[in-house]
Amino acid sequence: MTSGITPSGACSNKVKFSSPRAFCRPPGKPQEKAFQLIKEQHLEQLPMHEFLMRIRAQLLWAWARLDEAEASARSGIDVLSAFQPQQQLQCLALLVQCSLARGDLDNARTQLNRLENLLGNGQYHSDWISNADKVRVIYWQMTGDKKSAANWLRHTPKPEFANNHFLQGQWRNIARAQILLGEFESAEIVLEELNENARSLRLMSDLNRNLLLLNQPVLAGPDVKTTPSGCCLMRCNWRTVPVSSATL
Repeated sequence: MTSGITPSGACSNKVKFSSPRAFCRPPGKPQEKAFQLIKEQHLEQLPMHEFLMRIRAQLLWAWARLDEAEASARSGIDVLSAFQPQQQLQCLALLVQCSLARGDLDNARTQLNRLENLLGNGQYHSDWISNADKVRVIYWQMTGDKKSAANWLRHTPKPEFANNHFLQGQWRNIARAQILLGEFESAEIVLEELNENARSLRLMSDLNRNLLLLNQPVLAGPDVKTTPSGCCLMRCNWRTVPVSSATL
């Protein structure tokens, strides 16, 4: 049984496992110079400015500075007020992530309604779709909404490849949905194949995220009965540790 991912090639190189945060750095001088240029050239109302605000929000979120991340994402949406609303999709996904990290499911649902409306009324690049689907699947995990997850899993296109960050991310979304639905073997197969591609292409942060997520279907296997604390961690993970869930 395979996931349907086309192999990208074989490689025997070993890759060290470390936290995804190791690949993030706090916003620094390069961003400050970019913001200064935006101000000097009066580019505040162009999508270029929104892109900078969004990247800053992603970095701040990765460092658990949620209030600042949310403020940056909202500023990005404000920048795009004169443009098509579909361009707000990425910043909306970040707002949902912040709400999920706080465990504020009501606010997350409100933002998700806007996000899903935009998804149904536009054409988007694969990374935009992957980011939007990620927060949707994590919300379903945290609320135990298996019906929505199953419906999404039936209808979402399965990428043929997993040879870049965006496609790796979407396959992780598929694995998350499979975990929620109890399809642990299928999820494990997907993640193992993702790891093969990530090692071959040296997609370090993706490999780390895959390994973190791979731990969950393994914990839910037959041996879980012998480790009560591990069982509790697995069964409660999506609801009790929203920040951990959302970082994957």
